[in-house]
Amino acid sequence: MKKRDRLTTGEFADIFGVNKQTMFHYDKVGIFRPESEGENGYRYYSRSQMETFSLILMLRELGVSIPEIKDQIQSSSPDAFVELLDEKRSELEERIEHLKWAGEYIEKAKRSALEGIALRDGDGKLRTGEVFRIHLPDEYLVTTECRSTYDGPEACEAVGEHYRFCRELGLRSRYPEGAIIHREDVTRGENGLEYVYGKFYTSLTDSEMRALKERPAGRPEPRVIPDYQGDFLAVYTDRGYGGVADCIATLLDYSEDRGIRTGDDFYEDVIWDDFSKGPGGEYLIRVSLKLFEEE
Repeated sequence: MKKRDRLTTGEFADIFGVNKQTMFHYDKVGIFRPESEGENGYRYYSRSQMETFSLILMLRELGVSIPEIKDQIQSSSPDAFVELLDEKRSELEERIEHLKWAGEYIEKAKRSALEGIALRDGDGKLRTGEVFRIHLPDEYLVTTECRSTYDGPEACEAVGEHYRFCRELGLRSRYPEGAIIHREDVTRGENGLEYVYGKFYTSLTDSEMRALKERPAGRPEPRVIPDYQGDFLAVYTDRGYGGVADCIATLLDYSEDRGIRTGDDFYEDVIWDDFSKGPGGEYLIRVSLKLFEEE
């Protein structure tokens, strides 16, 4: 077969894994035209155009628009090209950081869903109301203060304030939020156990913790609890927030009856939410109490 120094549109497109329509479009908008056109109307591309086309594809993958590429080709300035590449590199680094956060969030959400799945017994029923000893990984919690019952009008305002505060800090994972209930805010009365929230919090991914430490000037000072890790006593409820009081009562009775030394704060976390709730609509919540080993 006779070797040729030119390639047809189809042959050139096949080398780069694009379709001919892409080649026609780039020709039409003026960013990449065939080197020559034969008497038969066929468009031909040369070997020397391969590097240019490869660069165009790379720039498109980086999000460089067709008008930007066209301006660069028309200006043909090395200074402008370096400026364009610096700009896209900065955008790419930001995208990489966002993807790292997304990966961390996926792992955190998966762990939460699996935690609820592990509660099922041999019949598939959730083992709610039981006391478990669990280990929580090292995490930082960014907090906002509040004073509210779970269904009080102040709760909506307090959660909204927490979301705003996280946004001002530049955090991405503003949901799900947890709640801290101080032991001093738990009372037993004629109507049973009652409590009010003391703080709302969001656990930080590693990427967000790094970003907080390097936050730009002018952003607010984060209120962070750095020691949310270790062994905890935990009770789960599938009755939503209405079951939290019973979880607290169970943890208090369990630790007091056994003389177990615990922390002073109860942590309320949503394990299954609207995206992961069980087939029966279970909205699974965990209430935990930090456990201290006897010295």
